Amino acid sequence: MARILICDPSEDIRLLLAEMVGRLGHEPLEWRGGHDVPEADAIVLEPADRASYALARSAARRVPIVCASIHAPSRERNGLVPSAYLVKPFSLSELAAALAAALGGAASFG
Repeated sequence: MARILICDPSEDIRLLLAEMVGRLGHEPLEWRGGHDVPEADAIVLEPADRASYALARSAARRVPIVCASIHAPSRERNGLVPSAYLVKPFSLSELAAALAAALGGAASFG
């Protein structure tokens, strides 16, 4: 089981992603902004949100990133070099594949 940090400005989306991550057998962690960032094995984030994007930029070297956005990838968002990029809405199996790519056999990051 991996610890997956969920960063999205919408509380409804965070709750939905937490449910999906939990169904996949991982521990979901929510981040609502601020300086207290829980340690995680991967981050699922909305790159269009400035706070999530800033967090990802600072954590990208230590923690794999999965972008989950209503927007298609762009040059600005591609600067994150995510392990996977999902366009909302996406299925549970697509999230599972994205997290598998992000976690890719690494025991832990953070």
